[in-house]
Amino acid sequence: MARETDLFRGSARHGAVRIPAVAVSGATTVIAMAVGRRFISDFGPSNILSRRSDDGGQTWGPLRVVQRGWWRTVDNPTLVSDPFTSVVHLFFQEGYRRLWHRTSSDGGRTFGRAIERTAVVLAAAGADFPIDGLAPGPGTGAVLESGRLVVPVWISHRPGKGRSAVMTIFSDDRGATWHAGDLVAASDEGFAGTSEGVVTADPRGGAVMSFRQRAVPSRVFSWSSDGATGWSDPRAAPEIGEPVCQAGLTIVRARGVSQLAFTNPDSRSVSAGGRLSPREKLTLRRSEDGGKSWTSAQLLDPGPSGYSALASDSTGGLHVMWEHGRRARTKFWPATIRYTYLAPSTQSSDERRGASSL
Repeated sequence: MARETDLFRGSARHGAVRIPAVAVSGATTVIAMAVGRRFISDFGPSNILSRRSDDGGQTWGPLRVVQRGWWRTVDNPTLVSDPFTSVVHLFFQEGYRRLWHRTSSDGGRTFGRAIERTAVVLAAAGADFPIDGLAPGPGTGAVLESGRLVVPVWISHRPGKGRSAVMTIFSDDRGATWHAGDLVAASDEGFAGTSEGVVTADPRGGAVMSFRQRAVPSRVFSWSSDGATGWSDPRAAPEIGEPVCQAGLTIVRARGVSQLAFTNPDSRSVSAGGRLSPREKLTLRRSEDGGKSWTSAQLLDPGPSGYSALASDSTGGLHVMWEHGRRARTKFWPATIRYTYLAPSTQSSDERRGASSL
Protein backbone atom coordinates (compact mmCIF):
# COMPACT_ATOMS: atom_id res chain seq x y z
CA MET A 1 0.00 0.00 0.00
CA ALA A 2 1.31 3.48 -0.83
CA ARG A 3 0.36 7.14 -1.08
CA GLU A 4 -2.37 6.96 1.59
CA THR A 5 -3.89 10.36 2.30
CA ASP A 6 -7.08 12.04 3.51
CA LEU A 7 -8.52 13.74 0.42
CA PHE A 8 -11.61 15.26 2.05
CA ARG A 9 -12.18 16.45 5.61
CA GLY A 10 -15.05 18.06 7.47
CA SER A 11 -14.87 21.85 7.74
CA ALA A 12 -16.85 24.81 9.00
CA ARG A 13 -18.67 24.89 5.67
CA HIS A 14 -19.13 21.15 5.34
CA GLY A 15 -19.56 19.65 8.78
CA ALA A 16 -19.36 16.11 7.38
CA VAL A 17 -17.87 14.52 4.26
CA ARG A 18 -19.28 11.26 2.95
CA ILE A 19 -19.98 9.11 -0.13
CA PRO A 20 -16.72 8.64 -2.11
CA ALA A 21 -16.56 8.22 -5.89
CA VAL A 22 -13.47 7.78 -8.06
CA ALA A 23 -12.63 7.44 -11.76
CA VAL A 24 -9.50 7.14 -13.89
CA SER A 25 -9.31 9.03 -17.19
CA GLY A 26 -6.47 8.36 -19.58
CA ALA A 27 -3.19 7.03 -18.25
CA THR A 28 -2.65 9.16 -15.15
CA THR A 29 -5.67 11.37 -14.40
CA VAL A 30 -7.66 10.46 -11.30
CA ILE A 31 -10.93 12.20 -10.40
CA ALA A 32 -12.06 11.90 -6.77
CA MET A 33 -15.44 13.07 -5.49
CA ALA A 34 -17.28 13.18 -2.18
CA VAL A 35 -20.33 14.87 -0.67
CA GLY A 36 -19.83 17.81 1.65
CA ARG A 37 -22.83 17.95 3.98
CA ARG A 38 -23.75 20.84 6.20
CA PHE A 39 -24.86 18.26 8.77
CA ILE A 40 -24.39 14.50 8.97
CA SER A 41 -28.00 13.86 7.84
CA ASP A 42 -28.65 12.18 4.48
CA PHE A 43 -31.38 14.74 3.84
CA GLY A 44 -29.70 18.04 4.72
CA PRO A 45 -28.10 20.66 2.45
CA SER A 46 -25.01 19.43 0.63
CA ASN A 47 -22.55 20.02 -2.21
CA ILE A 48 -20.61 17.58 -4.37
CA LEU A 49 -16.87 18.12 -3.99
CA SER A 50 -14.03 17.16 -6.30
CA ARG A 51 -10.24 16.89 -6.41
CA ARG A 52 -8.02 15.84 -9.32
CA SER A 53 -4.63 14.26 -9.76
CA ASP A 54 -2.65 14.37 -13.00
CA ASP A 55 0.09 12.02 -11.81
CA GLY A 56 -1.76 8.87 -10.86
CA GLY A 57 -2.65 9.94 -7.33
CA GLN A 58 0.80 11.05 -6.17
CA THR A 59 -0.26 14.69 -5.77
CA TRP A 60 -3.69 16.34 -5.71
CA GLY A 61 -5.10 19.66 -6.79
CA PRO A 62 -7.27 21.87 -4.60
CA LEU A 63 -10.76 21.03 -3.44
CA ARG A 64 -13.57 22.57 -5.45
CA VAL A 65 -17.34 22.37 -5.54
CA VAL A 66 -18.44 20.64 -8.73
CA GLN A 67 -22.17 20.72 -7.94
CA ARG A 68 -23.80 23.14 -5.51
CA GLY A 69 -26.92 22.15 -3.65
CA TRP A 70 -27.97 25.69 -2.72
CA TRP A 71 -29.47 24.41 0.56
CA ARG A 72 -30.90 21.36 -1.15
CA THR A 73 -29.71 17.75 -0.98
CA VAL A 74 -27.42 16.80 -3.87
CA ASP A 75 -25.79 13.46 -3.22
CA ASN A 76 -24.81 9.99 -4.42
CA PRO A 77 -22.08 10.93 -6.95
CA THR A 78 -21.60 8.07 -9.39
CA LEU A 79 -18.82 8.17 -11.98
CA VAL A 80 -18.35 6.36 -15.28
CA SER A 81 -15.16 6.95 -17.27
CA ASP A 82 -15.53 6.01 -20.95
CA PRO A 83 -12.14 4.92 -22.37
CA PHE A 84 -13.47 5.05 -25.93
CA THR A 85 -14.20 8.79 -25.80
CA SER A 86 -12.25 9.97 -22.71
CA VAL A 87 -15.53 11.42 -21.41
CA VAL A 88 -16.24 11.19 -17.68
CA HIS A 89 -19.93 10.91 -16.74
CA LEU A 90 -21.20 12.14 -13.39
CA PHE A 91 -24.63 11.15 -12.07
CA PHE A 92 -26.17 12.47 -8.86
CA GLN A 93 -29.55 12.84 -7.21
CA GLU A 94 -31.40 15.89 -5.96
CA GLY A 95 -33.70 15.42 -2.99
CA TYR A 96 -33.95 11.68 -3.69
CA ARG A 97 -36.51 12.61 -6.35
CA ARG A 98 -34.53 13.75 -9.40
CA LEU A 99 -31.60 12.20 -11.31
CA TRP A 100 -29.05 14.45 -13.04
CA HIS A 101 -26.23 13.77 -15.51
CA ARG A 102 -23.18 15.88 -16.32
CA THR A 103 -20.14 15.12 -18.51
CA SER A 104 -16.53 16.20 -18.67
CA SER A 105 -14.29 16.02 -21.75
CA ASP A 106 -11.17 17.36 -20.03
CA GLY A 107 -10.46 14.80 -17.35
CA GLY A 108 -12.77 16.28 -14.75
CA ARG A 109 -11.46 19.86 -14.87
CA THR A 110 -14.86 21.11 -15.95
CA PHE A 111 -18.31 19.57 -16.31
CA GLY A 112 -21.04 20.60 -18.71
CA ARG A 113 -24.57 21.61 -17.81
CA ALA A 114 -26.72 19.14 -15.93
CA ILE A 115 -29.26 17.11 -17.94
CA GLU A 116 -32.16 15.58 -16.07
CA ARG A 117 -32.52 11.81 -16.46
CA THR A 118 -35.36 11.25 -13.99
CA ALA A 119 -37.80 10.22 -16.71
CA VAL A 120 -35.51 7.37 -17.74
CA VAL A 121 -35.85 5.80 -14.29
CA LEU A 122 -39.57 6.48 -14.01
CA ALA A 123 -40.05 4.55 -17.25
CA ALA A 124 -39.26 1.40 -15.24
CA ALA A 125 -42.23 1.97 -12.93
CA GLY A 126 -45.18 -0.33 -13.26
CA ALA A 127 -48.65 -0.13 -11.81
CA ASP A 128 -47.48 -2.29 -8.90
CA PHE A 129 -44.32 -0.25 -8.20
CA PRO A 130 -44.78 3.52 -8.32
CA ILE A 131 -41.39 5.22 -7.90
CA ASP A 132 -41.23 8.16 -5.52
CA GLY A 133 -37.60 7.90 -4.44
CA LEU A 134 -34.41 7.29 -6.40
CA ALA A 135 -30.63 7.64 -6.27
CA PRO A 136 -27.72 6.46 -8.44
CA GLY A 137 -25.01 4.16 -7.09
CA PRO A 138 -23.29 5.69 -5.32
CA GLY A 139 -19.66 5.24 -6.37
CA THR A 140 -19.11 3.89 -9.86
CA GLY A 141 -20.87 2.57 -12.92
CA ALA A 142 -19.43 0.42 -15.72
CA VAL A 143 -18.31 0.32 -19.34
CA LEU A 144 -18.92 -3.13 -20.81
CA GLU A 145 -16.87 -4.86 -23.52
CA SER A 146 -19.63 -3.92 -25.99
CA GLY A 147 -19.11 -0.24 -25.16
CA ARG A 148 -22.41 -0.03 -23.29
CA LEU A 149 -22.41 2.39 -20.36
CA VAL A 150 -24.24 1.11 -17.27
CA VAL A 151 -25.24 3.01 -14.12
CA PRO A 152 -26.82 1.36 -11.05
CA VAL A 153 -29.89 3.06 -9.57
CA TRP A 154 -31.76 2.48 -6.32
CA ILE A 155 -35.51 3.10 -6.47
CA SER A 156 -38.22 3.05 -3.82
CA HIS A 157 -41.89 3.50 -3.06
CA ARG A 158 -42.27 5.45 0.20
CA PRO A 159 -38.51 5.71 0.96
CA GLY A 160 -37.51 4.08 4.23
CA LYS A 161 -40.96 2.56 4.77
CA GLY A 162 -42.12 0.83 1.61
CA ARG A 163 -40.75 -1.27 -1.23
CA SER A 164 -37.26 -0.74 -2.64
CA ALA A 165 -35.28 -2.22 -5.53
CA VAL A 166 -32.11 -1.87 -7.59
CA MET A 167 -31.94 -1.56 -11.37
CA THR A 168 -29.68 -0.10 -14.04
CA ILE A 169 -29.94 2.52 -16.73
CA PHE A 170 -27.79 2.14 -19.83
CA SER A 171 -26.58 3.91 -22.97
CA ASP A 172 -25.43 2.44 -26.28
CA ASP A 173 -24.55 5.77 -27.91
CA ARG A 174 -21.75 7.01 -25.62
CA GLY A 175 -24.15 8.63 -23.17
CA ALA A 176 -26.30 10.69 -25.55
CA THR A 177 -29.48 8.79 -24.67
CA TRP A 178 -30.33 6.51 -21.75
CA HIS A 179 -32.79 3.69 -21.19
CA ALA A 180 -34.12 1.77 -18.19
CA GLY A 181 -33.06 -1.80 -17.59
CA ASP A 182 -34.85 -4.51 -15.62
CA LEU A 183 -35.12 -4.64 -11.87
CA VAL A 184 -32.23 -6.67 -10.43
CA ALA A 185 -33.76 -7.38 -7.02
CA ALA A 186 -36.47 -5.96 -4.78
CA SER A 187 -37.10 -5.84 -1.04
CA ASP A 188 -40.24 -7.97 -1.31
CA GLU A 189 -38.41 -10.74 -3.19
CA GLY A 190 -36.46 -12.01 -0.21
CA PHE A 191 -33.92 -9.19 0.15
CA ALA A 192 -35.18 -6.68 2.70
CA GLY A 193 -33.61 -3.24 2.52
CA THR A 194 -32.46 -3.61 -1.10
CA SER A 195 -30.53 -0.46 -2.11
CA GLU A 196 -27.20 1.04 -3.20
CA GLY A 197 -25.98 -1.19 -6.03
CA VAL A 198 -22.56 -1.11 -7.64
CA VAL A 199 -21.92 -2.58 -11.10
CA THR A 200 -18.88 -3.46 -13.20
CA ALA A 201 -17.99 -5.41 -16.32
CA ASP A 202 -17.83 -9.17 -15.84
CA PRO A 203 -14.48 -10.53 -17.11
CA ARG A 204 -16.42 -13.39 -18.72
CA GLY A 205 -18.73 -10.96 -20.55
CA GLY A 206 -21.74 -8.91 -19.50
CA ALA A 207 -21.97 -7.28 -16.07
CA VAL A 208 -22.01 -8.14 -12.38
CA MET A 209 -23.81 -6.18 -9.67
CA SER A 210 -23.62 -6.26 -5.89
CA PHE A 211 -26.07 -4.42 -3.67
CA ARG A 212 -26.80 -3.56 -0.07
CA GLN A 213 -29.48 -5.52 1.79
CA ARG A 214 -30.25 -6.72 5.30
CA ALA A 215 -31.89 -10.09 4.68
CA VAL A 216 -28.78 -12.27 4.83
CA PRO A 217 -25.44 -11.69 6.61
CA SER A 218 -23.41 -12.16 3.40
CA ARG A 219 -22.90 -9.87 0.43
CA VAL A 220 -25.03 -10.76 -2.61
CA PHE A 221 -24.25 -10.63 -6.34
CA SER A 222 -26.23 -10.86 -9.58
CA TRP A 223 -25.11 -11.28 -13.20
CA SER A 224 -26.48 -10.15 -16.58
CA SER A 225 -25.26 -10.84 -20.12
CA ASP A 226 -25.85 -7.21 -21.12
CA GLY A 227 -25.97 -5.17 -17.89
CA ALA A 228 -29.65 -4.36 -18.38
CA THR A 229 -31.83 -7.45 -18.70
CA GLY A 230 -32.04 -11.04 -17.56
CA TRP A 231 -30.37 -10.56 -14.19
CA SER A 232 -29.73 -13.81 -12.35
CA ASP A 233 -31.26 -14.56 -8.98
CA PRO A 234 -29.04 -12.84 -6.38
CA ARG A 235 -26.45 -15.17 -4.93
CA ALA A 236 -24.81 -14.81 -1.52
CA ALA A 237 -21.01 -14.85 -1.21
CA PRO A 238 -20.34 -16.50 2.16
CA GLU A 239 -16.73 -15.23 2.12
CA ILE A 240 -17.92 -11.62 2.41
CA GLY A 241 -19.89 -10.30 5.37
CA GLU A 242 -22.68 -7.73 4.98
CA PRO A 243 -22.71 -4.97 7.64
CA VAL A 244 -25.57 -3.30 5.69
CA CYS A 245 -23.36 -0.84 3.86
CA GLN A 246 -22.51 0.33 0.35
CA ALA A 247 -19.44 -1.28 -1.28
CA GLY A 248 -16.85 -0.83 -4.03
CA LEU A 249 -16.55 -3.10 -7.08
CA THR A 250 -14.49 -2.86 -10.28
CA ILE A 251 -12.87 -4.95 -12.99
CA VAL A 252 -9.07 -5.02 -13.06
CA ARG A 253 -7.35 -5.71 -16.38
CA ALA A 254 -3.59 -6.17 -16.63
CA ARG A 255 -1.16 -8.33 -18.59
CA GLY A 256 -3.98 -10.10 -20.42
CA VAL A 257 -5.69 -11.20 -17.20
CA SER A 258 -8.95 -9.81 -15.80
CA GLN A 259 -10.28 -10.15 -12.28
CA LEU A 260 -12.72 -8.37 -9.97
CA ALA A 261 -11.85 -6.28 -6.93
CA PHE A 262 -14.32 -5.62 -4.11
CA THR A 263 -14.20 -3.56 -0.92
CA ASN A 264 -16.49 -3.31 2.10
CA PRO A 265 -16.24 -3.28 5.90
CA ASP A 266 -15.73 -6.91 6.89
CA SER A 267 -16.84 -6.55 10.50
CA ARG A 268 -18.24 -10.02 11.11
CA SER A 269 -15.69 -10.65 13.87
CA VAL A 270 -16.57 -7.40 15.65
CA SER A 271 -19.07 -7.90 18.49
CA ALA A 272 -22.29 -6.07 17.74
CA GLY A 273 -24.10 -6.89 20.99
CA GLY A 274 -27.03 -8.39 19.11
CA ARG A 275 -27.31 -5.39 16.80
CA LEU A 276 -26.25 -4.99 13.19
CA SER A 277 -22.51 -5.38 12.73
CA PRO A 278 -20.65 -2.08 13.03
CA ARG A 279 -18.80 -0.71 10.03
CA GLU A 280 -15.15 -1.61 10.62
CA LYS A 281 -12.23 -3.38 8.95
CA LEU A 282 -12.40 -2.20 5.34
CA THR A 283 -11.20 -5.19 3.35
CA LEU A 284 -10.19 -5.69 -0.29
CA ARG A 285 -11.04 -9.01 -1.93
CA ARG A 286 -10.36 -10.33 -5.41
CA SER A 287 -12.16 -12.82 -7.64
CA GLU A 288 -10.84 -14.63 -10.69
CA ASP A 289 -14.15 -16.19 -11.74
CA GLY A 290 -16.41 -13.18 -12.19
CA GLY A 291 -17.47 -12.95 -8.56
CA LYS A 292 -18.54 -16.57 -8.06
CA SER A 293 -15.86 -16.97 -5.41
CA TRP A 294 -13.46 -14.65 -3.56
CA THR A 295 -10.08 -16.17 -2.81
CA SER A 296 -8.00 -13.46 -1.16
CA ALA A 297 -8.44 -10.74 1.44
CA GLN A 298 -6.34 -7.69 2.29
CA LEU A 299 -7.14 -5.50 5.29
CA LEU A 300 -6.94 -1.84 4.25
CA ASP A 301 -8.24 -0.10 7.37
CA PRO A 302 -8.51 -1.92 10.73
CA GLY A 303 -10.62 0.84 12.29
CA PRO A 304 -14.10 2.28 11.69
CA SER A 305 -14.71 2.48 7.94
CA GLY A 306 -17.74 2.77 5.70
CA TYR A 307 -18.62 3.48 2.07
CA SER A 308 -15.89 2.85 -0.54
CA ALA A 309 -15.15 3.24 -4.24
CA LEU A 310 -12.67 1.59 -6.61
CA ALA A 311 -11.15 2.39 -9.99
CA SER A 312 -8.44 0.49 -11.86
CA ASP A 313 -5.83 2.01 -14.15
CA SER A 314 -4.31 0.56 -17.32
CA THR A 315 -1.47 -1.12 -15.38
CA GLY A 316 -3.83 -3.01 -13.08
CA GLY A 317 -3.23 -0.69 -10.14
CA LEU A 318 -6.17 0.14 -7.88
CA HIS A 319 -7.27 3.57 -6.70
CA VAL A 320 -9.25 3.11 -3.47
CA MET A 321 -11.35 5.67 -1.60
CA TRP A 322 -13.30 5.08 1.60
CA GLU A 323 -14.93 6.71 4.59
CA HIS A 324 -12.57 6.59 7.54
CA GLY A 325 -14.14 7.45 10.86
CA ARG A 326 -14.48 6.99 14.56
CA ARG A 327 -16.79 5.06 16.83
CA ALA A 328 -19.38 6.89 18.94
CA ARG A 329 -20.89 4.18 21.14
CA THR A 330 -22.19 1.73 18.54
CA LYS A 331 -22.49 4.14 15.62
CA PHE A 332 -19.98 4.83 12.86
CA TRP A 333 -19.16 8.51 12.36
CA PRO A 334 -17.24 9.28 9.15
CA ALA A 335 -14.47 11.84 9.69
CA THR A 336 -12.49 11.85 6.43
CA ILE A 337 -12.51 10.40 2.93
CA ARG A 338 -9.27 8.46 2.65
CA TYR A 339 -7.42 7.48 -0.52
CA THR A 340 -4.70 5.00 -1.31
CA TYR A 341 -3.12 3.50 -4.41
CA LEU A 342 -2.39 -0.23 -4.62
CA ALA A 343 0.25 -1.07 -7.19
CA PRO A 344 -0.34 -4.09 -9.46
CA SER A 345 0.23 -7.34 -7.64
CA THR A 346 3.10 -9.50 -8.86
CA GLN A 347 1.93 -12.54 -6.88
CA SER A 348 0.34 -15.54 -8.48
CA SER A 349 -3.20 -16.46 -7.47
CA ASP A 350 -1.86 -19.33 -5.32
CA GLU A 351 0.46 -16.94 -3.48
CA ARG A 352 -2.39 -14.48 -2.89
CA ARG A 353 -4.47 -17.25 -1.37
CA GLY A 354 -1.66 -18.11 0.99
CA ALA A 355 -1.05 -14.45 1.91
CA SER A 356 -4.65 -13.73 2.89
CA SER A 357 -4.59 -11.51 5.97
CA LEU A 358 -8.00 -12.46 7.37
